[in-house]
Amino acid sequence: MQAYLVWFLLAAMALVMEILSRRAYFLAASIGLLSGGIVALLGGTLIPQIAVALVASATDAFYLRHRLGYMIHDWSPREESEEDESLTFFVEEWDDDATTVVSYNGTPWRATAAPEARLATGHYFLKGRSRDQLILANERRRGDRVKLHQG
Repeated sequence: MQAYLVWFLLAAMALVMEILSRRAYFLAASIGLLSGGIVALLGGTLIPQIAVALVASATDAFYLRHRLGYMIHDWSPREESEEDESLTFFVEEWDDDATTVVSYNGTPWRATAAPEARLATGHYFLKGRSRDQLILANERRRGDRVKLHQG
């Protein structure tokens, strides 16, 4: 099998992983692998292929992260951000223990109502987040800040 076909096949696999996971680092890897395949198609040897693939992946990852705001490291805890403060969730139904499941960063999360929250169908604001659950409130009061807990 030709080297450029291997690069293109790996790029396609990384693109499929990007679509399935919605994490920007697979997109960066896909573009790097595609770049390595183009160098192979143009007749470059293995070392230039690898160098171009690495540089293209790193450049794309930097661009996605810093210019477009994509989260390359979605698994690590994040600092407070204005984006978190403005998040709203629509809750159709609460469980008996004042919990529900909502989608956050493309992943289902267990959410619990803040102590002062009224449990009803409607929109809720993100009030806080711990390692394994979100805390939702009916309204955001002026001066409220999202409290992010590590535990």
